[in-house]
Amino acid sequence: VSIAVGTSHSVGLRSDKTVIATGDNLYGQCNVSSWREIVSISASGYHTVGLRADGRVVAVGNNNSGQCNVSKWDRVIAIYTGAHQTVGIRADGSILFTGNDRSNMSEITSWTGITSFAVGKTHIAGISTDGLIRSIGCDKVGIQFDSNWTNISSISSEADTIVAVKRDGSVVAGGNNYHGQCDVNSWRDIIAVSAGVQHTIGLRADGSVVATGWNENDQCSVSDWKLF
Repeated sequence: VSIAVGTSHSVGLRSDKTVIATGDNLYGQCNVSSWREIVSISASGYHTVGLRADGRVVAVGNNNSGQCNVSKWDRVIAIYTGAHQTVGIRADGSILFTGNDRSNMSEITSWTGITSFAVGKTHIAGISTDGLIRSIGCDKVGIQFDSNWTNISSISSEADTIVAVKRDGSVVAGGNNYHGQCDVNSWRDIIAVSAGVQHTIGLRADGSVVATGWNENDQCSVSDWKLF
């Protein structure tokens, strides 16, 4: 069970390994109803990516930078998306990258010891095994990883925002907060987050979902979601 958001769409992975989506569908980024045996999802910009139980990857939506060119990927255990990028981690720890190579993001393919990634418009951040963050281009969006950014368990980014869950279930965020997408300080018992360009959603330990930020396309209308 997990959640993901793009520029103006939200995606949820059910416990039966099917996927739901709501919001803007201009590029077909919400066309996920036929997906089966999905164990992980990621969305960003105008595309959505799913990881199958067999380690293969599927994608729908905008592909103007090749961000959906994942059909040949295999042995993948984790997936991540930026506005125009998709990243995968294989079972052996090697890293896959496709899409727009802003700020030389593809250099991450040489990184080791990374457990997860968050990809933004011009930056990328990875969590190392010690709960600290390694990054490229985060200074361009005004994000400084101070003492609050420790003991990180998961992280999400879209455009100019980064949001992270700490091991105690609290949440930290940095970057653009024009629409209130970083107003997450009061969130507790969070087990996963996903950051969009203008909104952020969080999954609580009880299966409920919270959201903050811009809601013009109902992308924050998740109060009735119960994912497990």
